[in-house]
Amino acid sequence: MVSFGDLRSAEPGRFEKAAENWSDHADRLSHHADDLDGKIDELEGWQGQAADAARAHFRRLHDQFTEAAGTMGQIPPILLELTDRTTTARDQLLEAIRQAEETGISVHPDGALSGPSRGPGHQGGRWDDHFAKAERLREELAAAIRASVTAATEADEAAKANLAELMPAVVGLSPQALGAGEPYPRESIPAPGTDPAEVKDWWDSLTATERESLIYGDADLVGSLDGVPIEARDRANRAILEEQLAVLTARRDQLEALGDLGSNQQAELDEIIGKIGGLNAVDERLRNPEPGEQDAYLVLIDSEGSGRAVVAAGNPDTADNVVTSVPGTGANLSGVHGLLDRSDLLVHASGLADKEATTAAVTWLGYDAPPDLVHAAGGSYAEGATSSLQRFQEGLRVTHEGSGSHNTILGHSYGSTAVGYAGRSGGGLDVDSMIFVGSPGVGVDHASELGIPPENVHSGLAQNDLIKVAAWAVHGPDPTSDDFGGQTFYTEAGTSGSWISGGLSGSAHSEYWDEGSDSLRNMGRIVVGDG
Repeated sequence: MVSFGDLRSAEPGRFEKAAENWSDHADRLSHHADDLDGKIDELEGWQGQAADAARAHFRRLHDQFTEAAGTMGQIPPILLELTDRTTTARDQLLEAIRQAEETGISVHPDGALSGPSRGPGHQGGRWDDHFAKAERLREELAAAIRASVTAATEADEAAKANLAELMPAVVGLSPQALGAGEPYPRESIPAPGTDPAEVKDWWDSLTATERESLIYGDADLVGSLDGVPIEARDRANRAILEEQLAVLTARRDQLEALGDLGSNQQAELDEIIGKIGGLNAVDERLRNPEPGEQDAYLVLIDSEGSGRAVVAAGNPDTADNVVTSVPGTGANLSGVHGLLDRSDLLVHASGLADKEATTAAVTWLGYDAPPDLVHAAGGSYAEGATSSLQRFQEGLRVTHEGSGSHNTILGHSYGSTAVGYAGRSGGGLDVDSMIFVGSPGVGVDHASELGIPPENVHSGLAQNDLIKVAAWAVHGPDPTSDDFGGQTFYTEAGTSGSWISGGLSGSAHSEYWDEGSDSLRNMGRIVVGDG
């Protein structure tokens, strides 16, 4: 039952926002159904019992997704009606409160009315008429308040009943609703950190139905497992992206509705707004590639902490060349848009270097990058990235289809330090080439310590790059120096800074991906194996 206090503080606009979200979910589920149509088309030419079973499975999924989308599509009208009825009831309540307060009638927290009281001397004649009118008004307003609360309660109960009829398991996309029978036991899913080769063996052992069940029923586990094919991870992580966007948007709306915020709440709101911007940028890249851009795949998404995202431009499982870019200091989910642009530029540069080969460029924000230069002076963030980066590269190898790809890892700024730490540790990095740009040092004294032939270690440093102030070797020597033993490629000087900084600038530190630049062209050549 809706109380007086509930209705007085109600925000019907939230129901309208929820209606918009449900409508969006229905649209996206329809898109999933369309994707399944494409899967069925891809099976053309495949014959036999297995082919027939696969087609039947995808058709069943298509029908169930379509039905679920239709069910979801019935939710917005219910919520919009609730919005209208609650708005009307609330407005009537607030009008009754306004009239009461203007005539000296007290409104109590539970909605009860009292007064105005008769003070000394307020007796007889005109005063009696005044208070008689006030008493009648109080009774009318009390009745109006009760009617408003009753109307809101009836609207709430009607919406609840109507929504209850639209909440079968299919709306939640449970494995049972998808025709998968009993759900795959979560305890049998490989734990995070499992060797990618073991994960791949496990995935290959599953039936098509079990895989679909896991993608939609256990997306949180499947989406983060190195060794699961990229296309499957992408489908799982898109569902996670939608969930995280919904949670963050709801919290943003809640904070904004509070009005004046304290410093901690304002900081939280600012952080949430930044993360929503990052998630939207990822979503936009996934759904609406620009002309000439490859399809994107969501390999990992996590909005906790500073946020993590791994997005591939092109499919690493089928590409001839795969390059993984690791960003540096200050990289976080809020600023992922620029990182995605760099990957697209790398794909283009690689295409110019080898027009016959295909390239996939991965933006790997899969670690907590140091938030500022003070934290970047230490190696703890690079150490924290080591196991995840090594496992990711191993996963790229085991899920790749056909003949092997030429794999490159590119570290920018502190990202080069993270790459170096991973290359020097344990089994190293399963890559063919390394690229370091704008590096403050990579944690070793010589290229031979990075686990691959020194001639496959390439470094570039712009003349005006401000990172040169880090040449005091906190993370080792400059990898472009002759003593380091690797290869050095040409880069432009970059934007010149003021005379106070000796001509060094922060702008030069991020200009390695400028379109048409020699640095970008040279990185593209390295990615395709033309060092």
